Amino acid sequence: MDATRSGFDVDTRISPKAMVYFLFALGIVIFIFSNAPTQMIQKLATVCFSVLVCLSAWGAWKAIQKNVLLGSWLVITIFVLSIYASTFWLGLDFSLLFTFFPVVLAAAMINLSASGWVAFFETILSMVIFSRMGAGELDILIGSITSMWLVFGIMAAIYVPVSNVSQWVQNMYILANLSLEETRNQRAEQEQSLQDLSDAYHQLTRMNIMVGNLRRMAEDARAAKEQFVANVSHELRTPLNMVIGYTENIMQNPSLYGKKIPNGLLADLSVIERNAKHLSNLINDILDLSQIETGKMALTKESVHFKDIVDFTVSAVQPLYKLKGLYLEADVQPELPEVFCDPVRIREVLLNLASNAGRFTETGGVRIRAWRENEDLMVSVSDTGPGISKEDLTRLFIPFEQLDASIRKQYGGTGLGLAISKQFIEMHDGVIWVDSNKGEGTTFTFKIPLTVQKPSVAASMTQWFNPDLPYEQRSRIPKLPVVSARPSYLVVGSDDSFQSLLNRYMGEVDIFRAENMQAANQQLEKSPAQAMLMNTPSIRSALGELGDISDLNPDTPLIACSIPGLGKLSSQLNVADVLVKPISSTQLISALERLNILEGTILIADDDPDALQLFGRILSSSKHPYQIRLARDGQEVLDILKECRPEAIFLDLVMPNVSGYQLLSERSQRVDLANIPIIVISARDVYDHPIVGDMFLVTKKGGLSMRQLLACIRIISETLSPGVPSGDPGRTTGQPG
Repeated sequence: MDATRSGFDVDTRISPKAMVYFLFALGIVIFIFSNAPTQMIQKLATVCFSVLVCLSAWGAWKAIQKNVLLGSWLVITIFVLSIYASTFWLGLDFSLLFTFFPVVLAAAMINLSASGWVAFFETILSMVIFSRMGAGELDILIGSITSMWLVFGIMAAIYVPVSNVSQWVQNMYILANLSLEETRNQRAEQEQSLQDLSDAYHQLTRMNIMVGNLRRMAEDARAAKEQFVANVSHELRTPLNMVIGYTENIMQNPSLYGKKIPNGLLADLSVIERNAKHLSNLINDILDLSQIETGKMALTKESVHFKDIVDFTVSAVQPLYKLKGLYLEADVQPELPEVFCDPVRIREVLLNLASNAGRFTETGGVRIRAWRENEDLMVSVSDTGPGISKEDLTRLFIPFEQLDASIRKQYGGTGLGLAISKQFIEMHDGVIWVDSNKGEGTTFTFKIPLTVQKPSVAASMTQWFNPDLPYEQRSRIPKLPVVSARPSYLVVGSDDSFQSLLNRYMGEVDIFRAENMQAANQQLEKSPAQAMLMNTPSIRSALGELGDISDLNPDTPLIACSIPGLGKLSSQLNVADVLVKPISSTQLISALERLNILEGTILIADDDPDALQLFGRILSSSKHPYQIRLARDGQEVLDILKECRPEAIFLDLVMPNVSGYQLLSERSQRVDLANIPIIVISARDVYDHPIVGDMFLVTKKGGLSMRQLLACIRIISETLSPGVPSGDPGRTTGQPG
């Protein structure tokens, strides 16, 4: 039996090479005994026979090297011919008794069937030979044939069970091999499971550390999202700066554009100014969109007449429709009840839908409808534009998704409007959808719940006779003014950025501001506040501003904290000032006046050519005699510095080639930059790190009782505990640029 590398291989055959060796040995033996015969002819015949046997063996060896089966048959044939040749050639009649040997060889070297064919062939051959032999040789013939078939029967009796056993052994070997492989795989899995359990055990021991890492990863994800919001804010602030700047410049300096501005242009400018202010209010709201998914953004709902929102929308987008020759119709159902919603958010949704409809419609116009359906307010904006195919409808509300790459170039936009509108509608527990077909126009529809007061039921005779009528409690109009339940805080100081920060992140509160402590006390006499808030750089400065603590209102605690503003950013960048777009003409000129720069050359560096033109025109039209130089990148700034020395530089930080950051980093190494005041003009948020306060101080006239003190200690310690997430809402990752 042979064993191969691939597995067990059943093979009960013997190699024919052994029989070739036997033939060589037989030929040599015959040659050795060739001297035994006395007659020369017999000696010569014996020698020739031995030579033929050796040559036949050599031929069989060559055949085996090319084909084993062919060589096996050749060996069997040589043995058969040798037996019968020895009978006739050498006269050895008893050789016929060895005819069983080829039968055995056939079974041993090939298979049982080959053995049967050899026995059959030898039987026929023996009978042919017997016909030429005498009757006295019959016993030899019978013995030869009997021995052949007897041996064949014995070989069959041996080889069939052996073959079956061998096949069974092979099957068992295959099964054993499969079982072995399966056992090895199971062992590998068990070892891997043990290793995994060991790893899991070690991971459990480090779970607290991993929780901290996961928390930092969540903070990084939030930072990435806020970076995205900062980028969107940048894209909004840059064009908004152009709109507000040019509008203010035209309104404040009409002589630059002619002797008299037409009344129609003034009316258009008032619409532009109103919409620009609306956009300016929405900038900070867009920065808060990242809080929608976490549920941290609160709506400021109030009861409003929806017709006022529709009228504002029509007034805002009417110039676009007149410019394109489109009609704009508004159909608001009469006596529509008031809607309890956030008017700023709903107005933004309607403005977005109406603006999109106007931008994408070339002929015809747009119709805005508002009606009541059961307990919902239904609003639709229908246009006669090109329509949208069915397969593109599902992509409309995906952020930054636009249906055609050419739309951005032709109509503008970032693909955010519909996604933001959908979020605002869903925050009102409403639904927005679109119906459109290619070439048949588009209709956007949304619905939000109505808050409807039940009509008063007039007393009638049936009320006293129908027991199923519900009891209606009488209502009355209160005589006292309604006081808002929202908490209010009073900010002390002239820093309006602190008040803006509180308005953005504290949610449902009212924030008021007083310039100093005297004004704060007067304000508290008219309208009490939950606390006074003061933003101060240190405890020492806070105590200095407080003066005598007896001047405090006895019922209102004072909370002093330190939150960095633009001044801290200016010191970090080592610049004179930082202005965040949109920058008004007053802010631009006031920045120079604070530096006492009232004349001379002013260098403005910005990669936006519209911003360069706007800032240059504002400074040129001011009352101060400024000479303006413009640069589109940091390299042009360096080239201009070789020609002249400006009194101040307005510098954008993100520019091609040489950026503003590179100029600031090289400032200490360049003499031409070292002593020139630099004012950074930025279109991003002013913080590139989390808003972190350095100090928190609480004081109250008359002191804090032990109960109040213990309550403050408990609340502050729980808030500042390491196990409590900071939940810092004031983190922005974008750098000014």
